Amino acid sequence: MITLLVQIEAVAILGLAIGVFNLGVWKEWHHGYLGILIFILGMLLNFWPLVLVGNIVTADDAEQHLVQDFLDDPTYQSPLHWAYGKYLWPLPWIRKLTAWLNGLFGKKS
Repeated sequence: MITLLVQIEAVAILGLAIGVFNLGVWKEWHHGYLGILIFILGMLLNFWPLVLVGNIVTADDAEQHLVQDFLDDPTYQSPLHWAYGKYLWPLPWIRKLTAWLNGLFGKKS
C-alpha cells in the first residue's frame, strides 16, 4: 500500500512542478506544498491514512495547475482551492498567513 502511495505522490509532485513552472507561479505558496509536507509526515509516522491525505492534497493542486496550463483555463479552480476560497479566505488570519507564505517563496505583495 505504501509503495503505491509513494508512486502516486511522485506523479502528483511531477504534475505540480510542470503546471507551476509552465504557468510561472512558482514564487507563491501552493496547497500542493502542504500536501507534500503532510505526505512526508505520514511517511515519518508510518501512518498511511496521513500519506493518503497528502496524496489527495498534492494531486488536487497538480490537477488545478495542469488544467490551467494545458487546457488554457487560468480561472479554473480545483475542488480544494474552491473550498479554500469559499470558507477560509474570508478569515483575516488566513489571508495574513497566505501573504507570509507567499513572501517565503519570493512573491511580492
